[in-house]
Amino acid sequence: MAKPTAPKKRLKPDPDQSSSNPLLDKENAEKARWAARLEAIGRRAGAAAKLLTLDDQSDDLSGSEMLKLRQLVLHSGAPRTMAIHIRSFERYELWASMHSLDPFPLHVDKILKYALTLDQRECGPSVIPALKTSLKWVAARLAIDLPDLDDRRLRALQESVITKRAKTLKEAIPFPIAVVASLEAFVCNDHRPDSSRLFVWWILCMIFASLRFDDAIHVRPDELVMNDEGLFGVAWQTKVDRKRAGTKFVVPAVGFKNKEWLDHGWRILNSSSLDRDYWIPELNARTSFLARPPTYQRTVQWMRFFSFAAWQDDHPEDKIEMLKVQTTLSNLTAHSCRVTLLDAAVHAGRSTEEIGLQANWKDPGPLVLKYTRNRTSVPATMIKQLVRELVQEQHPITEDENTVLTEAADSDLDHIEFFTKNQAGKTSYDYKFHTTALGDPSIIACNKLDISDCSSVGNVLPDLSVFCKACAKARPDICKFYET
Repeated sequence: MAKPTAPKKRLKPDPDQSSSNPLLDKENAEKARWAARLEAIGRRAGAAAKLLTLDDQSDDLSGSEMLKLRQLVLHSGAPRTMAIHIRSFERYELWASMHSLDPFPLHVDKILKYALTLDQRECGPSVIPALKTSLKWVAARLAIDLPDLDDRRLRALQESVITKRAKTLKEAIPFPIAVVASLEAFVCNDHRPDSSRLFVWWILCMIFASLRFDDAIHVRPDELVMNDEGLFGVAWQTKVDRKRAGTKFVVPAVGFKNKEWLDHGWRILNSSSLDRDYWIPELNARTSFLARPPTYQRTVQWMRFFSFAAWQDDHPEDKIEMLKVQTTLSNLTAHSCRVTLLDAAVHAGRSTEEIGLQANWKDPGPLVLKYTRNRTSVPATMIKQLVRELVQEQHPITEDENTVLTEAADSDLDHIEFFTKNQAGKTSYDYKFHTTALGDPSIIACNKLDISDCSSVGNVLPDLSVFCKACAKARPDICKFYET
């Protein structure tokens, strides 16, 4: 079995960037690029795209005001979200032109014909639901009239594809605790290059703070604060917070083998300039960085490589265990950093509130949120106790086949539709959001309303507080998704 390898290709340095916010500037540039492609779709749509036509006839808004509002609409959304939906719509346009069809105006028969083509290509179970979401996304921004995407024929085709090709959701595996201990020793090893040690230190910070990969990029290093308790920081943009409000986190001063790893990495970090809006730069080689944010695939490859190298340093003679470790490390993903200590906490019987606060979930426990003034102190204490217990008992974590810790990805619920009652009454219940029953999109999950009496409001739930409680009981998967 091949060992994990480091990236072979050295990347060329980027041009010098004078901005102190290169990551934000890069994301804004990406948004501008996708906004231009979205506007190009509107131009091709002609009169069908009312954002670019009817708005020009406004009697109350000046030309500059209309232009500003139009640009705000075109630029709304996260760069990756824009890319996914715009690419999907462009593929629909390309298919239509190849079949001598005019993609505009949108018509349910054209969409059905395209969906049948996707089925013939043996598309995955999420492709047609994702297509519907992309059509709604583009149509909403360009003010294009959208046909009935709840057409029974389209739903039947979608259900058929899901039935034929549904797959089990892959879950990120946690780091073995012994490997985490070896990574701590790696950071403390002065004979290793500082660049490599800093990268591994960043990985350990993600593990001990249970951070997502993207969250751990959006951290200004000059705003990190170190004290006796640990390392405190703020992710200025996260999966659930894109309003620049910031999400606080803490990396406790603790370790399975050597808690000094946090201080070692902190000294290396502060030995270079911190005037940027991403935590550490992209690792180019073992001894050098590039002046740009880390990329996912390269980070995962380095992470697997250093994990195996660190484990080998600590276990040079353990050949039998080496094969098991190789297999495990080859399946690690960046999300493994987030689930490692959450998984350990679940199997160690820690409370829901402690785990929720460590994970920064939206609703870790109403009483904890209400009475905890310093939210970071609870997860820091939990991680310290958890590590101490695992070290004393020599890591007695045993997997329970009935216990699964996972986190839904952004696209896991693309096929979900939410509904509201057509004729709202005077009670608050009449304004609740509902969804369809699991496995049967023709009925409402709570069985209190007929789907014909409801209108679709898309696949986004504003907040769990507006979700019908009966629907929530019938669809715990949706609650789990919005709590993460």
